[in-house]
Amino acid sequence: GKHERKRRNVPNFRLPKMKVCRYFGFALYKKYFIWHNVQRILYFTGHAYMTEKLYYDDPFLFEFNATVTEVTENGVVLDRTAFFPEGGGQAGDRGTINGIEVSDTKTADGKIVHFIPSPLPLGAEVLCEVDAKERFRKMQHHTGEHIVSGLAWREYGLTNVGFHLGDEDM
Repeated sequence: GKHERKRRNVPNFRLPKMKVCRYFGFALYKKYFIWHNVQRILYFTGHAYMTEKLYYDDPFLFEFNATVTEVTENGVVLDRTAFFPEGGGQAGDRGTINGIEVSDTKTADGKIVHFIPSPLPLGAEVLCEVDAKERFRKMQHHTGEHIVSGLAWREYGLTNVGFHLGDEDM
């Protein structure tokens, strides 16, 4: 009818329904909500996308397909990734992209750089695999840090101002 709107071919920016953890879920949801709205603004103003962070939707996603959107001196930027970048005292994920070892992942200007020893062509469709064993270990260490910090706060009134999660120690 006359009141029908033409539908444009635009990405679906609706937030997915998420199970919210009673203690830590709000912070994760808040980060995802902010990132989601930034993506919307960038899309509708014609600017390039940042890397889509798949780990917010599914922290147990260890294999995915992506497209190389930028080639840097030390690695590549993908349009989407499940590799968690270095941050908050936690080292970045490792794994492979098309069988090439990813030694680290870091954030730069809203994009996640995947450090690899040899370049991939711009626009290449790639198969990515996150090292599941290492990711799970980091997730356990991260949760342990929250438990220790919570106990320090409850028992002694101490706050956590820093925490390093390394390969050999926590």
